[in-house]
Amino acid sequence: MKYSVLILVVLISFIACKKKQEPQPQICFGKEIYKYKDTIAVSNCSKYYTGLRWIMPDGTQTKVETIYYVPPAPGIYTFTIYVNNKDYITEYKTTKSITVTP
Repeated sequence: MKYSVLILVVLISFIACKKKQEPQPQICFGKEIYKYKDTIAVSNCSKYYTGLRWIMPDGTQTKVETIYYVPPAPGIYTFTIYVNNKDYITEYKTTKSITVTP
């Protein structure tokens, strides 16, 4: 009987002790250099997140998984993503820049 209770307590504590995972923001896109007038697809490849927020190069914000952006001119464009989850209040951020050539 003692061993049954001990095993039950160990199992319950093992199940109840879920390890918290910090969100890991990551931005994915096919290449780092695009031609002017190309449509740039940028995807969220983050891990351990439940919420996300993009900041586009023009300053607009969106909360979709994949964004599409057509740059207005050649130049360098920066994309920023913030991710969070229910275990962590802080938003975790990463940025990536791409080059658009003429």
